[in-house]
Amino acid sequence: YDYFGDDGIDVTVSLDGDEDELAYNVTLDFDAADSYDNLKDISETKIKTFLNAVKSKINTEIDGTDYEDADITGKAVDNDNSGYYVKYNGSTYAYSWDEDDDASVSNIEDTLNDYFADAGYDYFGDDGIDVTVSLDGDEDELAYNVTLDFD
Repeated sequence: YDYFGDDGIDVTVSLDGDEDELAYNVTLDFDAADSYDNLKDISETKIKTFLNAVKSKINTEIDGTDYEDADITGKAVDNDNSGYYVKYNGSTYAYSWDEDDDASVSNIEDTLNDYFADAGYDYFGDDGIDVTVSLDGDEDELAYNVTLDFD
């Protein structure tokens, strides 16, 4: 309620890292919220104010400990829609709903498949080999799978 004016938002904060780098993760659950359906509905100003308060509290808690000089980064994620998130890199905030659609996993996958359309011939000297690239993950961790079809 203090930051968003809605006491139905369930907030969970976790912290991970070491003496050099700390990363917080804030999960916002809007299931019982009165004013908002998801993270995207909250103004960027309110989100920044809240995340600045999280960072400030972390700084207060680590003062005088081995962690006091750690760089602090973070992320706020919508519990039910992980596609809505806000990242803090230590100096600026980035909002997932402002990002360019060209950076989506499916668009990157399409670009890779177009690029490697002739990979059977280019890499194996056989234009009968179909190469398909599939991706899974997000901006933090991305895995790729290359399938070679010899039919």
